[in-house]
Amino acid sequence: MKLFPAILSGALTCAFVSCQQSPPPPQNNGAPTAQAEVVALPPTPTPEPTKRITRNPSSYPLAVPTPEAGIVLSPYKPYNKVRVTKLKSGDLAEDPDNRGMIFRVP
Repeated sequence: MKLFPAILSGALTCAFVSCQQSPPPPQNNGAPTAQAEVVALPPTPTPEPTKRITRNPSSYPLAVPTPEAGIVLSPYKPYNKVRVTKLKSGDLAEDPDNRGMIFRVP
């Protein structure tokens, strides 16, 4: 039982010591200090603006109309049916199975 007060007092001492403030940083007493050297980096080149791709609709093949409204047959194999209900005649569309293959809506 006499061990408990010794442990308690040791724990309290550690708690109080750890709560003390750290000493302030040392003051410069007129001694010269090292300064960081500023290095100018070369300017980075400005990227050129992206060129707008202009597509000539007449250079793309025309899809084949079907009896169903808003559905056309793709001019590319396997000649899939493509829904073009939101597109006007002459607009460009992409074949969903042949990515990058563009055709005109009739």
